[in-house]
Amino acid sequence: MGDAQAAMAFYQLLASVSFTLLGLWFTALNLAHADWRHPGRHRERLHVALLFLLPGTLGLTSVLAGSNPIAWRVVFVLGGVIGLGESLVFLIRRRGLPGAGERVLAVLAPVLYALVVATAFVPTPVAGLVPLQIEGFVVAAVFLVGLTHVWRAFAERPAPAT
Repeated sequence: MGDAQAAMAFYQLLASVSFTLLGLWFTALNLAHADWRHPGRHRERLHVALLFLLPGTLGLTSVLAGSNPIAWRVVFVLGGVIGLGESLVFLIRRRGLPGAGERVLAVLAPVLYALVVATAFVPTPVAGLVPLQIEGFVVAAVFLVGLTHVWRAFAERPAPAT
């Protein structure tokens, strides 16, 4: 399997898993976290949803772009800019996050989205990896940040019933 085929297989899988987890995330929020629409929680839960929506969208568009490098690069720049802007707003509004883990995740997201944008401008292979493969590592890291948020959400103790 060549570099391009391997990248396409990865992005097909990423898109499928991202959109599936996005649907499960919204379902779980409705079933297990009834307070997700509470103003203090709503922003955080939507931030997590974007950590699945953007990797899924980037994966899908890279598959649809096929061998057209301009198409996937434009979409990755747009997706990275959207993610960067949203994660910076989230970080600024959520100053004083309660745990060190949450603070690390909040700081990591904009850094990764900036890397998504920067990598879209890499013209040639680096260390034997074509630019779309490098993007795969970065987008996979964004996806893993989303998974970590989900794990933390389900690991936290529920609020006492009133």
